[in-house]
Amino acid sequence: MEKSWLRRFGRNSLWPIMVWHFANLGLFVEGVTQPLALIVSARATQSRILEENLGQLGYRVEVVPGAADMLAVARNEKPLALFADLAQNQDDMLAAIQQLHSDPALQHIPVVAFGESDDKELAARALQAGARMTVNDRAVQVHLRQLLEQALSVE
Repeated sequence: MEKSWLRRFGRNSLWPIMVWHFANLGLFVEGVTQPLALIVSARATQSRILEENLGQLGYRVEVVPGAADMLAVARNEKPLALFADLAQNQDDMLAAIQQLHSDPALQHIPVVAFGESDDKELAARALQAGARMTVNDRAVQVHLRQLLEQALSVE
């Protein structure tokens, strides 16, 4: 490992030492080293609760108010996970999930679809569109850590 550092940064470089110290002291710039979670929801209260909970888990969060902007933001920001609200504009959201899932550059992003109720038909449509899982609002609040672990697990 030492030789690769020498080749990359030069014999007198302090870069590897600085990186080690910054990592151990927690001095990396906040937001740069945190994974990004994207929330696509027009419901302000639900978005805020989910944003706070994800922030407590160490995620940087960006909220997109609708499905129309979801793909563009996902392409630019490259989130680690995406939370899609099925409570409003269901057809638009399902179409956006399907487009995301069919795009080779974005298909790796796990989508957790959530909604106000346990509508089995809507859940089946979301899974068919490409969502990794579907849950109700309460479950996404209470079991967020477990949902993220499951969504991010390699299939």
